[in-house]
Amino acid sequence: EESGSLRLRPSTGPAPAFNISTEAIDGADLIVTLPNHGHELPNVIPEEVERRFWFDVSSLPTDGDFLGAELRVFKEASCMEGSAAKTYTLSLFRVYNHGDDVRLTEDKAKSLSPDRLLDQLNTTLSFSGWLTLNASVAVLEWSALPAQNLGLYLAVSYPDHEYDTRLSDLGILSGESAPQHLQPFLVAYLTEDERRRVRRVAAPRKSPNRDRRGPNEFQRLISSQQCQRESLYISFRALGWEEWIIAPEGYSASFCRGQCRFPLNAHMNASNHAIVQTLVNLIKPYAVPRSCCAAQKLAAISMLYYDDDNNVVLKKYKNMIVKTCGCY
Repeated sequence: EESGSLRLRPSTGPAPAFNISTEAIDGADLIVTLPNHGHELPNVIPEEVERRFWFDVSSLPTDGDFLGAELRVFKEASCMEGSAAKTYTLSLFRVYNHGDDVRLTEDKAKSLSPDRLLDQLNTTLSFSGWLTLNASVAVLEWSALPAQNLGLYLAVSYPDHEYDTRLSDLGILSGESAPQHLQPFLVAYLTEDERRRVRRVAAPRKSPNRDRRGPNEFQRLISSQQCQRESLYISFRALGWEEWIIAPEGYSASFCRGQCRFPLNAHMNASNHAIVQTLVNLIKPYAVPRSCCAAQKLAAISMLYYDDDNNVVLKKYKNMIVKTCGCY
């Protein structure tokens, strides 16, 4: 691990092969999408633009664990001559230096060292939808050595065709042939450092109602003043955050409010320390305060938002919803 670069999640097993599983995706706190800037690369001839990809991975957070990264490209059903059921192979390579002739013929592709090849997949002419190729090894390397980030190259092989077949002829959308919502993009999966904390949203306390009440109302008042969870809805629009938070519009956060008076019943979820502190408070009320009503269990929410670099990020924020309260 190097300072300022992505790190792998510690493992006691063999080196990770970056087979990004559903479990890994579900375990990610951050899912960051990066747009393709391959068309901005210098000295790229026009017919090569659709095959070249470049992503600014410097905007990825480096204070958590790196789970993997994928290139997503969209493919339409192709009208190219040939059987719709026949398969062709997409091969994803990383570019090593500006002097590389990255245009690949079939013979040249076979002669490339294996470490240039990142991933391969097979598909058919009739397929329509998003294709996913694993780019984890390249992204991890670029994080540690930014100067090595010269982008990716996507090559195609098809029966009786060489690697330099145009992607657009096979229905793969990239470069100018792709509308904005179908442009290729990179998606990275990460976890957040546990030391980072989400700022708490403070709820105003209401003034207690001191009206005189009957015995039953008094008991209900005492019960309502005990430590318990209460409703609180957070509206991102009310906070002025609607311009950068895509979804959700808000969420039910809840909060804890009430007193931890003696005796502490089972509904107050009191810790042993809180029980002892409450007993001492009865003896020395001016020396030791009562225990405090606080969140006992919290849950996470997922938020979709734009980061400072205008990338779309799906992040799982921990400890955002109060599930239970207790005396501590």
